[in-house]
Amino acid sequence: MSISHLSVANQILMKIDLISSSPMKEELNQKEETFSSSAPPLGLLYLATCAKQDGHEVKVIDQPAQRLSSDQLIDRVMSHDPDIVGFSVLCDNLKSAKISAAGLKARNPNLRVVFGNYQATFFARRMLESYDWLDACVRGEGEVNFLEYLDAVEGNKDPEQVQGISYRADGRIHETENRPPIKNLDTIPIVDRSFLPSNYRNCVSGIDVSKRKFTILVSSRGCPYSCTFCACRAFTGGTFRARSTANVIAELGQLREKKYRDVIFVDDNFTLNKKRVLDLCQEIRREKFDMDFTALGRINHSSLDMFREMKRASFCTIMFGFESGVQRILDQYNKKITLDQSKHTVRVARRAGIDSILGTFLIGAYDETYEEAMQTIKFISKLDIDFPQIVFTRALPATQIYDTLVQQGILDDQKYWETGVDVIDLPGARMKRKAISAILHSEYQKLFYNFKYMFRATIRGFASRYRRELFINHINKPDLLQLASILRDPREL
Repeated sequence: MSISHLSVANQILMKIDLISSSPMKEELNQKEETFSSSAPPLGLLYLATCAKQDGHEVKVIDQPAQRLSSDQLIDRVMSHDPDIVGFSVLCDNLKSAKISAAGLKARNPNLRVVFGNYQATFFARRMLESYDWLDACVRGEGEVNFLEYLDAVEGNKDPEQVQGISYRADGRIHETENRPPIKNLDTIPIVDRSFLPSNYRNCVSGIDVSKRKFTILVSSRGCPYSCTFCACRAFTGGTFRARSTANVIAELGQLREKKYRDVIFVDDNFTLNKKRVLDLCQEIRREKFDMDFTALGRINHSSLDMFREMKRASFCTIMFGFESGVQRILDQYNKKITLDQSKHTVRVARRAGIDSILGTFLIGAYDETYEEAMQTIKFISKLDIDFPQIVFTRALPATQIYDTLVQQGILDDQKYWETGVDVIDLPGARMKRKAISAILHSEYQKLFYNFKYMFRATIRGFASRYRRELFINHINKPDLLQLASILRDPREL
C-alpha cells in the first residue's frame, strides 16, 4: 500500500512550491553562495512525488543549483501563485530560507509558509515563536505528516489530529505528538526526478568527478549509532529501516531507462546490514546495470566478502568516516571504532579491489591539542586511501556536542541555535583557527606532493577502468586549477 492516494481523479487540490534554499556564510555578508548544488534535494523530491500523486500541483525549486538570488526566487514563486510554500531548512541554509520566506509572506500574506527537515524538527516551537511569518513546521520524516497537513488545509480543518506537526492557529502555537518513523519504506513512492533538470554533477570539493548523467539514491534510512557530532539518531530515533531489494532495483531500472550512469547511495549507514548489501549487489549484477556506484560505509561494518560483492556490482567508490587518528578523540565522538579497525578496513577494501577509497576526518574538538591534530594528519598519511576530506569539528544544534557545550556554559545557545558553530572558534578551545589552518596548509600538501602517493595513484589509474575514465574526462583547465587550489589549501574541502 502506497502512502499517496488520489483524493479526486484529475482534480488539482492545491498548488505547492517546495524550495531548497542556498547556503549562506557570514564572510559573504549573508549573500547566497553562487555554486551549483552537486546533488538534487532528494527529501523534497519525495514530498513532491507524494503530493503530486495525491492530486496537488507541485513545483520544486533548487535555489543553489538554479543560481537564483532571493529576489529571483521570490519572483518565480509568485509567478506560480501557490497556496503553500515549503522550505527544507538546515543550519547552512536557514538564513537564506528566512529571507525568502519573509519576502514571500510580505508579497502574499495569505500564503502558507511551512518549514521542514532537521532544523524544523528540533526547533519547531522556537521558530514559530521567532518568525511571525511562519505558519507550520513538519517534524521528522515528512511524507505522511505533510500529506495529512495538506489534507487538513485543503479541507479547512484544524490539523490537530496530524502527528508530527507544529503550527500557528488562533494566535497560539500548537504541537501534535511525534509521528514514529515510517516502518515500511516501500510504501513511499519511488521518487520522481522530473521535477528538476537532470544536469546535476557528481562533485568532490568542487571538482566534477564524472561527466556522465548523475543522481543520488537512498536505499535505507536511519542509524543506530550515537556519534556526538551527528543528529541522525535524534532525527530518526535510532531506527534503521531498509527498502526491499526489489524496490531499490525497480528504481535503478527507472534510472537506467533515463540514461543515468553514476549513482551515489546516500544512506545514513549503507553497510550496516551485510546480508542486505549482498542481496542488493547480487540483484544489481543479475540486472547488468551499466552504472557505477558510490556508497558510504562504516568502519566496523566491513568484510572482505561484502566488499568483493560490492566490487562485482560496480561499487567503485566507498567513503568511510575515520574522523580521527587519536583514540581519545574517537571515544569522545562515541564512534565505537578503533584505529586498528580503520587500518584493517582499508586493507580489506583494497584487497577486494575497490577503485577509490575516500575518508572524512574531523579536526578541532574543544580540548583537542595541536599534537593530537598532527597525529591525525600522520594517521591519514599512513592510511592507504585516495583522498581525505578534512573539516573542522562543528557543533550542530541537537547534537550531543552542542548540548554538552551549552550545558557547560561554553556555547551561547541563543547565538548559535540556528547555525551551529565550529568548535575551534569557541572561547577556551585549545587550538586556534589561524594556527591549525597554517599547519593543515603545510601538512596537507605533503600528503599529495610526494613520490609515493603520485606513483601509487598512477599505477592504480592505469589498472582501473573507472579511474582511467575519470582521468580522461578531467583533462581540463577548470578542474586542474580547482584540484591545485585544494591541495594548496585544505580549508576549501
